[in-house]
Amino acid sequence: MSRGTGTDVVKSTAAWSVIPPGYAPLGRLGLVLSGGGAKGAYQAGVFRALADLDLMSQVAAVSGSSIGALNAVLFAMEDKALWDQVWGQVSYGRFLARDEDAPKRKLMDLIRELRDGEPVRNLGELIARSQLSPFSQTGIRQVLEEFIDFEKVRRFRAPLYACAYDMEAMEPAYFRLNGRTREEIITLTLASSAIPVVFPPVEFEGKTYCDGGIVPPYAPRDNSDKIPLRPLEKESCDYILIVYLSHDDRVDTSRFPGKAQFIHLYPSRPLELVKGAGTLDLTRDSIVSHMIQGYNDAAGALGPLLMGLLRGRAPQELILRHEEENQRFLEHGAAPAEAEKPGRRSTP
Repeated sequence: MSRGTGTDVVKSTAAWSVIPPGYAPLGRLGLVLSGGGAKGAYQAGVFRALADLDLMSQVAAVSGSSIGALNAVLFAMEDKALWDQVWGQVSYGRFLARDEDAPKRKLMDLIRELRDGEPVRNLGELIARSQLSPFSQTGIRQVLEEFIDFEKVRRFRAPLYACAYDMEAMEPAYFRLNGRTREEIITLTLASSAIPVVFPPVEFEGKTYCDGGIVPPYAPRDNSDKIPLRPLEKESCDYILIVYLSHDDRVDTSRFPGKAQFIHLYPSRPLELVKGAGTLDLTRDSIVSHMIQGYNDAAGALGPLLMGLLRGRAPQELILRHEEENQRFLEHGAAPAEAEKPGRRSTP
């Protein structure tokens, strides 16, 4: 991050400089990126901490839903300056683009849908199934086309997964992005982040998809996958870092196959004042604050873990200590604070 993004308040990783270069105690590291809209800037800060702690090469698989899928593609660029540049250009106008030609066309779509489409139960279902949403993903597509090297994504060393919700089968679907064409990567990334009603659904190979972390309004139950751990079941990870964007979210890892050890990274302070309000909070101050907090939290959690392993401490002991810290602030709550205030992470 550059000084212009407020990184003068980012904690230094100098405390972990004694970690030998190339030290790889985490083996195959899986990375799971939660959905959460604009709060996803937090994940960009986590990426920089991974880079500064020399952990990028250990990441063996990445899975994301919604903004997490967008960030998974961004992660594959392995470029700290680019991460900052992309999130530095986030704005309402770019991510919530209105289609000026939409009113007439969408009225015709509505008439056609009512006349020829399948019966619908309510207006929400009609909007979710059609192209009647008030915003387009044109701006998001432009960001992908401008900043992403799709050949890098196609050939990326680690599997990259995006989760989207299949609106016909009424269940999450998981897509590996590696090896796909430029247009397929764009389409699947947009599908994973197509918030129902806000954005129109996305078609891919004859099926219709929306945001992987939010079910459409007509779904009989909430079986979305906001935190898509499932694709990593066959990736033989030694550790899996799950990056949450809300204190309300939990993932049941008890049935996960294999012997992977889980590191649950929650924001040390809530990323929004009111539940749900942060999803579309694209203000500059919020974006910068989230990035700084993500960096501080990840460095403060992973740095001590690496140091502890270097000193011969048992990984279970170190992870248990981290989980005890998680529980303390998840159970008692924490008021949102300014990024300049130190996080709650401690050293072993």
